[in-house]
Amino acid sequence: SDYEWLVLTSINGATRLVTALGGNSDLGGARICAVGPGTAGVMTAAGMTVDVVADRHVAEGIVEVFAAGVHAGVHAGVQPGARILLPQAAAARDVVATELGAMGWTVDVVEAYRTVPVDVDDRSRQAIAGADAVTLTSSSTVEQFVAAVGIDLAPPVVACIGPVTAATAQRLGLPGIAVADPHSLDGLVDVVVRALGPPDGSPQSGSS
Repeated sequence: SDYEWLVLTSINGATRLVTALGGNSDLGGARICAVGPGTAGVMTAAGMTVDVVADRHVAEGIVEVFAAGVHAGVHAGVQPGARILLPQAAAARDVVATELGAMGWTVDVVEAYRTVPVDVDDRSRQAIAGADAVTLTSSSTVEQFVAAVGIDLAPPVVACIGPVTAATAQRLGLPGIAVADPHSLDGLVDVVVRALGPPDGSPQSGSS
């Protein structure tokens, strides 16, 4: 109830928040802005109303929502200076907090989760080497993938959920980069299907 807005930048962040709330869906009047439909879906499944979903499913899309001021009536009567709660990954970019802070909002950033590396055994390396594609959903995922298996074992198609993830993949030298559009899980499925085609004997069906 101390916040005007709850801003969620990932499915993981939304999931961690719902878990922390312990089934309580009363946000005390705080409104919700979600980066994309997947993130919004976590909140609605928990019984909460999502007031706005960014048109572009990246951090910059959230900034655009607030920069627009009155956005399709959602921001009516809301002025910069109100408090925003921003639960996100420990290694998340500071775009949202920095840009909204510069607009006059008070942004409290909470570390909701961390991406940590795992050991990749020989069996997993062989499976990766034989894969047709890998899907990468964040810059930290790209970094940990390259650190764990290197570039030589990367499959021929490296499907990235958005331009920031793709830029990290390109910087680290991964080949065959394809970027999802829209920048969502459905978009990621679609870009893999377009890159690889459906399995033999299966009809082309797009995302499913």
